[in-house]
Amino acid sequence: MKLKLDLKMYLKNNWWKYLIITCVIAVDLVTKALIVTETSLGTETSLIGNIVVILPTKNSGAGFSMLSGKRWFLIITTFIFLIALAGFDLLYQKKSALFCTATGLVVGGAIGNLVDRLLFGYVRDFIYLKFINFAVFNVADMALTVGIILLLVYIIFYSSKNEPKVEIQSQNKSDFKNKDITSNIDTKSQQNSKTSDNTAKNALEDSNAKDNSN
Repeated sequence: MKLKLDLKMYLKNNWWKYLIITCVIAVDLVTKALIVTETSLGTETSLIGNIVVILPTKNSGAGFSMLSGKRWFLIITTFIFLIALAGFDLLYQKKSALFCTATGLVVGGAIGNLVDRLLFGYVRDFIYLKFINFAVFNVADMALTVGIILLLVYIIFYSSKNEPKVEIQSQNKSDFKNKDITSNIDTKSQQNSKTSDNTAKNALEDSNAKDNSN
């Protein structure tokens, strides 16, 4: 019952993240369906001069055509990655808008290309940066790239920023405890000193009283 309540709260607090995932998948699949067709494959269409060109292609591998032809390996790897990321996301407590945006883009991009591999056995690409002869990519690839960059920014600047605070707090607590121990020792020492002085004073008074009586 507790798990159900936690999951319900998680979905309530992170609904906009799933909106990002849905939008990335929808835009990716719609653009692929409209642009990458059997008749358009290999045909260049200038979008911004010779800078950005529409060049519909089929990619049977990963980014930059790596692992070409390894369809099922890429599918299984993507499933494992998504399951691991989902589990980490559910258990991770220090969520922020940056973290949720980054993981939302990564998940949306991964699912977009996963759908292609499951349905067609390849990924449909169409955006080509001709002026630098960059690899042809798609909307899912862009979401993945931006999401990974944002995730790295979060890890480097957000996580590392919080770690010293924890150490400082721990150190302050330790110093506070040490001060308390030192203070207690000093107090006990003062009390023992006062007790010794009172004992000596009483002994001296008893001695004087005996002398007077004699």
